[in-house]
Amino acid sequence: MALNGNIPAKVTVKPDDVKADHYLSTLTKNGSWDDINYEIIGIPYPALKHVERFYQIAIAYQQNHSKFYHLKEVKNKLLLIANYFYDHYKPSSHWHTELVTVPSNWFPGLLLMKTDDEFGFSKSDLQKFSSLLSYCEREVNGVNIIYVNQPSLFKAAIEEDSAQMQKAFKAISGVIKVTSGKEEGLKVDYSWQQHRELIYFQGYGSKFVNMSVDYYALASGTAFEFDANATKILTDYLLKGQQWVIHYNAYDYGVSGRQLTQYPFDADGLLSPINKLIAADVEQKAELLTFKDHIKGNAFTLPGNQHFWKSDMMIQRGSDWYISIRNTSSRSVSTETINGENAKNAYMGLGNKCIMLDGNEYKGMPIVWDWSRLPGTTFESEKEFTIRKWIMYPPFDFAGGVSNGRYGLSVYKQLLNSENKLDIKPAKGSNGNPDFKPVSAYKLDLMTDEGVYSIGGGITGNADYPVLTNINQCNSSDVVTISTEKAEIKLKDPIFTAKDIQWVHHQGIGYFFPASQNVNVFNRIQTGSRSDVNLNSKDSTLVSRKVFSLFLDHGKQPIGDQYEYITLPSKTTKQLKNWKNTYTTLVNNDKVQAVTYQKKGVYGASFYVENESVQFNKNLTVSVNKPCLLLIETLTTGYSISVADPTAQLNGFIEVSISKTQKQSDKSTMENVNATLLFELPEGDFSGSSVTKEVLF
Repeated sequence: MALNGNIPAKVTVKPDDVKADHYLSTLTKNGSWDDINYEIIGIPYPALKHVERFYQIAIAYQQNHSKFYHLKEVKNKLLLIANYFYDHYKPSSHWHTELVTVPSNWFPGLLLMKTDDEFGFSKSDLQKFSSLLSYCEREVNGVNIIYVNQPSLFKAAIEEDSAQMQKAFKAISGVIKVTSGKEEGLKVDYSWQQHRELIYFQGYGSKFVNMSVDYYALASGTAFEFDANATKILTDYLLKGQQWVIHYNAYDYGVSGRQLTQYPFDADGLLSPINKLIAADVEQKAELLTFKDHIKGNAFTLPGNQHFWKSDMMIQRGSDWYISIRNTSSRSVSTETINGENAKNAYMGLGNKCIMLDGNEYKGMPIVWDWSRLPGTTFESEKEFTIRKWIMYPPFDFAGGVSNGRYGLSVYKQLLNSENKLDIKPAKGSNGNPDFKPVSAYKLDLMTDEGVYSIGGGITGNADYPVLTNINQCNSSDVVTISTEKAEIKLKDPIFTAKDIQWVHHQGIGYFFPASQNVNVFNRIQTGSRSDVNLNSKDSTLVSRKVFSLFLDHGKQPIGDQYEYITLPSKTTKQLKNWKNTYTTLVNNDKVQAVTYQKKGVYGASFYVENESVQFNKNLTVSVNKPCLLLIETLTTGYSISVADPTAQLNGFIEVSISKTQKQSDKSTMENVNATLLFELPEGDFSGSSVTKEVLF
């Protein structure tokens, strides 16, 4: 669509003559199609096919490289199709279909027929057909604002209504902002939230940047031009948000909401807005070019850690690997199950891990996943879940992270109440979750430049099936190597279980087990269908994939169980065999969890209660006065210390006291040096974010 003066004048879409030919040949004499049931108004809405076909035929009719270009008989059939829809229209009972999908096909098709010559519809016909659907007055949030207003642009163009055009452009441009509080949209940490506080980079989040850039370009140089800051916000969102949840051409499966069962994880849909912003010569053009190169297969150039504190997600990146942890707290919502999509979901967002090396690890997996064993989760397994309409606020206040941009610490206190139950809080309009069995756990992950060190404690539950800590469940490359205390083997059987497994290697990723645990390795065929996970799908074809699964079995009724493992991406079996573990757990209880990464002098601790201390080594002891997360990185001149409140509820200051034993200046004797740092906790939308200070010794 391009602007002609102040009104969009035409739509340019590549015609599909094969489809147009089929639609025209099957059209009945009254302008309808026999394969469409015009009486059904729910989901699905068959009459939508009528307006989609009208639009496709109009595209072919108005394109000079189509065989249907300006054929009188085609124009007459278009008029017949439009009149039938006008005379027999019954609104859909689903708001999005009625206010977005139908008008997004109807109005562009009509606009194509506004040519002011013998090849278009008459002005009176256009006015009549346009009046069938009204301008949308529904109050919506986030990217839905763009969805409901884009048809208004076409309607305003047909009716030559500049005031409505201005109103629609203003509404669309108004979405390009950083939102506050619970308002849906772009958050201050550059995560995207849609459907309450649900992280949604793919789907809604990618549609936002695509449509916003399109309409920004469309309005440029006209009376409807967007605010000058729009390109800065859109560019920052791509670089500080989208770029961090994409590995090569693959999205993290945890940022797709319910749509992960509907769409592939491909990220090349972002190339269009990236190219358009580059063409607009934005200030961060070079960074966008680098992002574009990464989507196309180049190495990631910003290795480090990113924490989206508003959406409870942390990512660690290497140049050729990606690991994320997505939690859900009482401030955010777990992945939704709506409109029949994501039908097997129960644990998505509750401590999920996404581990990628080539970006193909999870493609196609939602269809065949064992949804009770999602990567990263610690819950009951082996159970089929009933279908629900579910958006859930878990009762987990202590869920968050601390980051200094190089390293990060993610913590998830998955705790039962006094009655040994989870206080599940369904959002308005959702039903409950009777399948959710109580399992408590204290989960901590130290994310570093070579992988992730994961520990868990207090694992307790009263389940009907085994409680598992699931390390991964992804596409299999067939070759799985396992090292036990006795031997190194290539896995041939579909299942291998042992307590003396030292490490497992699969598809360039190593999993190291410092202590004896009940480790289970599966490498076997799993089967499912798209209709199993998306009830709107008619595709019941069984799909089989070979799946690699790795998990720890805590038994059916564990009490205070623990786990410990290290994920090491981009490793060969030889490198894994020679790798020396420098990770250590110092404390793992319900008051403190503390770990070290001696190789780089990195220390992390989760203080679940106030006035606790940890001795990280013989020369360094740290105490805090309030519950918090603490991350320490050793520098040549001292320490970088980062603090965060994972509850996002505390106010005031956190006091960090450091006691260090070091050599005196004459290097002959030792001295004790004490220092106290006050960290002022961020407030408002920055609550839960990290504060970093450097202390010299």
